[in-house]
Amino acid sequence: MQGTTRTIRAMVVAMLLTLTACAPSQDGDAKQGVLDQAPPGTVVAVINGETLTEPLLLAYAKQRNLDPTDSAQRQQALDALIDTVLLAQDAIASGIDEDPSLRAELMLSRAAQLASHRMSDQRANLEVSEQQILQLYQREKERAGDTQWQVEHMLFGDEATAKAWLDRALLPGADFSALMTEAQAAGARQSRALGWTNATQLPPELVEALKQMEDGTVAPVVIRSEYGFHVLRRVAARPFSPPPLEQIREGAKRQISEAASREFLESLRKRAKIVTSAEQPSG
Repeated sequence: MQGTTRTIRAMVVAMLLTLTACAPSQDGDAKQGVLDQAPPGTVVAVINGETLTEPLLLAYAKQRNLDPTDSAQRQQALDALIDTVLLAQDAIASGIDEDPSLRAELMLSRAAQLASHRMSDQRANLEVSEQQILQLYQREKERAGDTQWQVEHMLFGDEATAKAWLDRALLPGADFSALMTEAQAAGARQSRALGWTNATQLPPELVEALKQMEDGTVAPVVIRSEYGFHVLRRVAARPFSPPPLEQIREGAKRQISEAASREFLESLRKRAKIVTSAEQPSG
């Protein structure tokens, strides 16, 4: 029974997140329908008096990777959509939609879809210039520097624990690889070889430490970064040359687009009036 309830609940969320609306009933109370806000279009079915339109069918088929131009797949989509609407109608009739947690789920699902589409539109309309790509490439090239390091490290949540492991790593003849395995089993946040990395791939505190170390040595002190406390070993170093611009062009475009999206969201925050519960005046 619980599995059936969860299945119905999931289908209700999927069907109602943008379609559920309130229409006045004959007795003046608000009566909820499934398809009251269905987009206009050719009627493809009427289900217990509610009209199912072509745009709904097309959207449903797309969600399920069905081709509505293929008669068999179109019928498959229509049958599945009718079943979903019937379940949603029955869910409303049984009062499932009055569950506060389901109402919250519906609201959040609708908000997430609207937000996703708005962000997609923002990115689709963004034009990334060649100058922006070149500037980013030059910035990252300078930041990466001309050296790569082969690195091993153990990362801990507190300095005292990191210091205890560092003391062991600094003992004559200590096997750092074995210590990493042991630390991982003991609950380290991370304990592994990082391979060949450059300055763009590491916290700045580690980069500064690596520049001062010799190959095959362990940093003499625990290094703190935003991630925690590191016990660091520099295995080796070698010259580094960045990949050519054409090789990273698409990645640069994505990076610029993501930065623009963050700026867009920040601009919405600055324009919005946001008052959290902690900021509400006490009554």
